[in-house]
Amino acid sequence: MYLLRPRKAALLLGMVVGVMNCGGCGASDPKPALKAAVLRANSSNGKRLATLYSRYHARFFSGPRDETAFKKFIADRPVAELEELGVSSGDIEALFVSERDKQPFLIRYGLSLTHARSRAMVLETEGLNGTALVLFGGEGGIREAAVPSAELEDYRTGKKDDK
Repeated sequence: MYLLRPRKAALLLGMVVGVMNCGGCGASDPKPALKAAVLRANSSNGKRLATLYSRYHARFFSGPRDETAFKKFIADRPVAELEELGVSSGDIEALFVSERDKQPFLIRYGLSLTHARSRAMVLETEGLNGTALVLFGGEGGIREAAVPSAELEDYRTGKKDDK
């Protein structure tokens, strides 16, 4: 059995107590920083939809079957959860429109994200200046890519999914 020498034990105990009582030593509440990070990660309607799609999938093990089911799921979320993502609970319809091309998003309903490295979930309808934003989900998490607008159909149909 290993025993600490009294001097080392006192030093170790002092460090532990110091870390535990560091509330008054300049440490700040991490909640505002976490909220800011969540808002940055969900800085566009497409990212918000992808996050909510992933949360739906986490709960039901499949993507929403259609727009009605997805909107109901979003409307049923607690106001605090929606606010955390930057979503106004009173205007869910606006969430489904891209800020860039001002068109409704194309959403691939009913996807299974399990065992998929990357599947296109949320896509801009037209894009802007020859590129469209596509949001992917899967085991690698959510990611966004600007793709050539001419390839949107391949992403919408799943031809470009990374299975």
